[in-house]
Amino acid sequence: MKAILLKVIPILAIVVLSAKILSWFLNFSAATKHIINAMMFSVIGVSYVLLGFQLKNVIHKMSVLFCGIFLIVNNFLAQNTYLTVLGIVAVLYPMLLAKFSKELAKSIP
Repeated sequence: MKAILLKVIPILAIVVLSAKILSWFLNFSAATKHIINAMMFSVIGVSYVLLGFQLKNVIHKMSVLFCGIFLIVNNFLAQNTYLTVLGIVAVLYPMLLAKFSKELAKSIP
């Protein structure tokens, strides 16, 4: 299952990136833009969850898993200022952790 997801996630990322770029040039409806954004954060969340399962350090594993799960669940919650700030932190925290953690830098392909 993990091997299949590792092959599907880059394809989904390319599709989402293409849709985001197309939305700049074509006049997509607000609902379509919302679906594209939800798909984007879901793909990021799933990739963080997969990354979390590969880590050995328990604190890093739990924090990256929490960020991934939060990004997926956040798509289905009503938005407010606090959830938006937490969403930004959930996107940036694993990237900053990868920058400064030797274990995480080794586990990213």
